[in-house]
Amino acid sequence: NYGFLQHNLTLYVSGVMAGWRCRKNITTWMKANKEWKKLCTPENIDKFSTVTSQDETTGALTSNVDPAVLFNNPAVAVELNLDEVLEFLVKQDGVDVNGYNFNSYSMLSRPHLSALALSAEAEEALQVLLSVEEIFWDPPVYDPDRFPSCDKLFKFACKYHL
Repeated sequence: NYGFLQHNLTLYVSGVMAGWRCRKNITTWMKANKEWKKLCTPENIDKFSTVTSQDETTGALTSNVDPAVLFNNPAVAVELNLDEVLEFLVKQDGVDVNGYNFNSYSMLSRPHLSALALSAEAEEALQVLLSVEEIFWDPPVYDPDRFPSCDKLFKFACKYHL
């Protein structure tokens, strides 16, 4: 059962499976396994804050495909549009929405979660993040290496009056 998630995550990280397909498979698994929230623990949130790392000598990237990542890393939840997981992490587990604590499979750096949601055009994720009263976001200067398209981001940000 847990192997299904790991297999899908491995295919996604290796570029064989599209994000939308991975998300669909994960959410189907979540519907069949209603106890998924028990996988979210403060220890796991700390443990899985870094899912992608780079070897300083060779430059090779390494990704952690432990399925528990899916339920403990809000940046991965944003990347894969796992809005139910994101909402649980920020509203129930108290993940700091203002911290730069998590990286994702698509981003080695640790962006503000709102900036990640904007760059991924994850509207539902952004709505979840903006619904948290404690959120504060000082938009960074546009950096073309971190964000794909200034025009696209600008239009998206304007929609949410950011």
